[in-house]
Amino acid sequence: MSFRRVWVQGLGRLLSRHELRQLRSVWDAVPHVRCKGLCAAACKQVPLFPVEAFFLIEKRGAEIEPGTHPATLSKRGNAGNGEYFMAPTLGAGKPCQFLKEDRCSIYEDRPLICRLYGHPVGTLPCKYGCIVKNPLDPLRLGELMMRVVRILNPAVSKEPKTQDDFRLGFDALYRQWDDMTILAEEDEEATDHGIC
Repeated sequence: MSFRRVWVQGLGRLLSRHELRQLRSVWDAVPHVRCKGLCAAACKQVPLFPVEAFFLIEKRGAEIEPGTHPATLSKRGNAGNGEYFMAPTLGAGKPCQFLKEDRCSIYEDRPLICRLYGHPVGTLPCKYGCIVKNPLDPLRLGELMMRVVRILNPAVSKEPKTQDDFRLGFDALYRQWDDMTILAEEDEEATDHGIC
């Protein structure tokens, strides 16, 4: 697997009020986890959906970076060529810039992945025993993820139910990542990633 330098670029416009309402609606749909505040070490390389990256740039002045850890790499859905690309993240290889004294300083604006931490789906259960009263099942999680993708790509299915619906949604997500990144061949002398 070869890696290229990646620069994250902005949307080129502000998010609309409608887009912001849609994002908040998804965030609000995630059942609250009763957090004990012991998981600050997990706040590294926080992967973002493009709309979340644009929101955090606009509202919080976030510095969005390409991920450098395999967990932030995403394989193209239909490319078939094994090409990977790096999801935009908060804190590539280091703690999230919004982690202050082991607490989230943007808790009300935290990304979807942060809201999901502690839900017993995939690799997200909390190792510190934090619980969620009404945890999400994998289908509901997929629906919420597709709703986030749909904010910037309304062609994505409103109610994904089949594998094809989800595949098309993730293909749209990969196109969004492509649209927000500028790729260049790896320069042997360059070791850090710039932000456009």
